[in-house]
Amino acid sequence: YTNRFILNHNIIYNKPGIERLPNAENERLYGPLVNPNVYNLCIIGNIIPLKGHSVLFEALEILSDYDFNCFVIGSGTQREIKILKDKLSRQNIKDKIIFEGYLTFPFQILGMCDFLVSASSREANSRVIQESYLCNKPVIATKVGGQTELVKHGITGWLVKPNSPKS
Repeated sequence: YTNRFILNHNIIYNKPGIERLPNAENERLYGPLVNPNVYNLCIIGNIIPLKGHSVLFEALEILSDYDFNCFVIGSGTQREIKILKDKLSRQNIKDKIIFEGYLTFPFQILGMCDFLVSASSREANSRVIQESYLCNKPVIATKVGGQTELVKHGITGWLVKPNSPKS
């Protein structure tokens, strides 16, 4: 049996196990962390190369004149995290990137962000995109795999070329 539901006349497999998020609790826990005067974005997932964290950071470097915070939510090996942080330390945006680590319920931060980024170079079915929609948040995602079915370009978010910081 596959858990599914219909979103804009499309079948979504692996329906997220939550129906809505507790906004009052989000504000109490993360209100001081999420600055409403800047763009707040997040990337949620394992910190591994195919998830595209370094590509996202290169894209954000291009946009470094804008005021933003990027929340990195997820875990990875110490080696992968060190590689990513070392690369980030040589960029102008290092103070705008906030590593949260693994969170049992990361959507408390997502609910307070302006949008989600999925920079994966491969993705079969991005559950985090579906969960982003539960927070009424648009998504910027790479044009790969199942993400092309989940994101309606210009309606629910934007699709960009994978591994292309300028796009």
